[in-house]
Amino acid sequence: MSGSNELALRNDSWCRFLRDCNELAAKANPVLASGRLTRVAGLVMEATGLKLSVGSSCSVELPNNASVNAEVVGFSGDRLFLMPASEVYGMVPGARVFPISVPQSLPRIGSAVRPLRRGQDRS
Repeated sequence: MSGSNELALRNDSWCRFLRDCNELAAKANPVLASGRLTRVAGLVMEATGLKLSVGSSCSVELPNNASVNAEVVGFSGDRLFLMPASEVYGMVPGARVFPISVPQSLPRIGSAVRPLRRGQDRS
């Protein structure tokens, strides 16, 4: 029976270790990818530091703790061209730009794969 006791102790030890790892992972803050606003010309905003596809949504943080949602409408090299969804008053050079991720459901056997769509198109 000493073999089964030893196995039970190892099992308990691993369970405690994994529980502790799970608790640490739950407390961790994820790193948010962000870019910077480099230019605003009329309604077209230019940002660097992000790699997003055309149609992706972003949020531009303003100095007054407000934000402006925008959509990627084009790119050139490492620059993204964004079109705002609301007023751009208060934009400043260097404002942080965050991608807005749309949660994608996991594929299931027998279900058709549908492309990811913008929030505006889904509502």
